[in-house]
Formats: sequence, structure tokens, C-alpha cells
Amino acid sequence: MELIAILVIIVSVLTLLSGLTVFLGAEKYERRRSLMFFLSTIAAAVWSFSIIVFLTLPDKSTSTAEGLIFSLYISPLVMVLMQVFYTGWHVRYGKIVGIIFTLLTVFMSVLLIINPGWLYGGITLSSSGNTIGLRLEWYYVCYSILIALMLATFIKFSLMNAKTAGNKTLRMGNLVYVGALVISGAMALICSLILPGFGYFRAIWIGPLMLSIAVIVHFYAILRYRLLFLSNVWLRIGSYIILISVAAMVYMIIFFMVFSLLFKVEKIDTEIVLMNFVMIVIMLLIMPVFNEATGLMRSLISAQNINMTYIVKKLNMMATQNVSLNDLALFLADNLHFKYIGLIVDKKVYGSNKIKFSKEEVAKITMLSAREKSVWQEMSGDAKKILEEKEIVAIAELRNAKGRPFGQILVGKPSGKLNSEKKDLEQLESLINLVASIIDSEKRLKA
Repeated sequence: MELIAILVIIVSVLTLLSGLTVFLGAEKYERRRSLMFFLSTIAAAVWSFSIIVFLTLPDKSTSTAEGLIFSLYISPLVMVLMQVFYTGWHVRYGKIVGIIFTLLTVFMSVLLIINPGWLYGGITLSSSGNTIGLRLEWYYVCYSILIALMLATFIKFSLMNAKTAGNKTLRMGNLVYVGALVISGAMALICSLILPGFGYFRAIWIGPLMLSIAVIVHFYAILRYRLLFLSNVWLRIGSYIILISVAAMVYMIIFFMVFSLLFKVEKIDTEIVLMNFVMIVIMLLIMPVFNEATGLMRSLISAQNINMTYIVKKLNMMATQNVSLNDLALFLADNLHFKYIGLIVDKKVYGSNKIKFSKEEVAKITMLSAREKSVWQEMSGDAKKILEEKEIVAIAELRNAKGRPFGQILVGKPSGKLNSEKKDLEQLESLINLVASIIDSEKRLKA
């Protein structure tokens, strides 16, 4: 049971972190919708913790168990309800359907508070397993029907979102999410509702585990298919935290299994488990420092070796997706071995790292004119002084398909070398049109 508890708790924390990242990182126009997703992850975490606490309660804790039963059965209702709001937010009549389900959820919750006996007849707490004596009567039937209806509505709304999505990427993202929820939802219904109704409680923990995994799949879909436009900073923070947690979870499972096999023990001391968890988290936190050092060495060693085939292939892939302009700048800087790449679009600067430009500085830079028969611009006047202070060695126009300028690309010094060479800029120049097409299509998509 200890391994199961660790697994469910870590996954529920992951779920909560993904919801928090989505809420904090969402654009303003998506903030209310993202709040529904966050509330859903809170309910999922409450459900998970309620089940684990109930399954591990000692004898003579009946009063505590009675208090847990409310959250154990109402939190999944709230979780699915919030998913209905989340997927139906932009669907016609979606909010009205959500309000109806809200009223039904409140009604079922009030009934359970008034008389818990309508749901169960008794609680058994013993070393052989804690169980609830569910009554397969009208309340249980109504509860099951409400859960099934909300899941069906969620699936319907998700399919509608996929059908009306503006591009193939968004359609695929919605289908990935609905596929994960259908599979996990079916298993949750069987393990956490149907089987307990017939007295089998040992698999009840599978329900929140599967639905939490589905929520994490949704976070992946947001990253991969851009179901929501999130702040690049929050995407990085959330993704890194979740990556650390997943690695720690996998490590804990392997450690638990190996330790049990080697020392022939069924239960490992909590102190040992915590110590190993802390150690793996420390190691993962050190990894970025190591990666930064190796990245710098690689840049110094191979500043002349640029894999143009890979860069072009990656840029063509980006052209089919919703991309962050900061990520695009970072990709170009890393793979072309420049210390900085910046993109000026709509009088805003998106850079591979943080170099601050004031509005006045950006205005002066955008006034630069291109050289004759070239995309490169002449650095002159006040703009030249501004760019030199920020160690920008070149600046070029970004042009749309009709050849009209709509932005600029700023180029810093090459990594691993003291001075830039003509060849460095020639390699970038061969990619500027492709980069411009990616940015131009991204602007149209967001518009």
C-alpha cells in the first residue's frame, strides 16, 4: 500500500502543478477558462488524498472516515463539472449546460450532508482493508447517472472543439485530450464506482490515478499542440517542475521495487523513502547547471559546426505549429551559435535571453532602413549606439510573402568567438525568409 500511496500522491501533486501553471500562464482572454481547469485539478488532488487517507486509516477512526466520505464522492463530481465548463466555455449553450450540472451537483452534495445513509450503510476499518458499505439504491443510481452524463457532455464538447478548431494542430490536441479522458474515465468509473458498489474497494485508488494522468496528458497537449496560449515563462517553470516530479516518481517506484526484492521487506521506513526522494530532487535541481556548462563548452568547441539540415527541418515543423517567438529566438541562437537573437514584431522585442529595450529605443531601431538589394539594415545614428551598447552586431528586416517589412531580427555576437565573420551572417540570412514566414503565420493565427 505504501508504494500506491506514494504514486497517487505524487501524481496528484503533478496534476495540481499542471493546473496552477495553466492558470498563472494563461493569456488574459483565457484566464476564466483556465480557472476551470485549475479548479478541476484541485478537485482531483482532493479526491486522491481523500482515498489514500481513507485506505490507510487505522482501526477506531470511524468518525474521521465519515468525514472523508463526503470529499471522496463529491470531489470527483466537482472535477468532472469543471471539465465540462472548461471544454464547453466557447461552445454554444456550453455555459448553460454547465450551470444545470452545477445545480445538480449542489443538490447531490446537500442530500449527502442531510443524510449520508442514503449513500452507505456502514464503514469497515480493518487490517485486511478499509471498505464502505455502499447502498445500491436511488442515491447511488442518481450519482452514477450524473457522473456519466457529465463525462458524456465533456466528450461531446471536446469533439465539437476538435471539429471547429482552426487548424490541424488544435484538432489533434483536442483529440489527444479526449482520448486520454475516455480511457481514464472508463477505468475510473469501473474501479472507483462500479466495483466499490459491489464491495470491492482494493482498486478504488486507480480512479484518481488514471484521471490525474489524463490531466497531465492535457498539460502535454497544451505544450505540444498549444490548446491554450500560455506565457513562455510559466511554461518553462511548470514544465521543469513537472519533469522533476515525474523523474522523482519513476525513481521512487524503481527504488521501492529494488529495495523490496533485495532485502525481502514489504514495508520501507518512511525516513528512507523521504531521504531518497530529497536526494533525487537535489540531483535534478543540479542538472540545469551541468547542462548550462556543457552547453557552453559545446558552443565553444563547435562554434563553426552548424547542422543546417536539422535547423531547416525544425523550422519547417515550427511553421505548422503555434510557436512562442521567444522560443523561436532561443532556438536560432542555440543552433546558430549566437549569444543573442531578438525578434521585433509589432514594436515588441522577443529575445533568446533578457535584454531590455525601452519603447523609445525600439522606435528608433524600427526606423532603420535596409541596404540596397539586401535584407540587412544599416546601423546608424542613435539606433547604432543603442545596438552597440547591447552587443548587437547586425540587424535585418523580416518580410512577408509580398516582400513587405513587418519586423526585424537582431543578431548578437557569435558564441565561442571574439569577432563575427561574414559566414556567420550568411548562414542566418539563408534562413530569414523561413523565419519570417513562421512569424507571419503566427501573427495571422493569433489575430
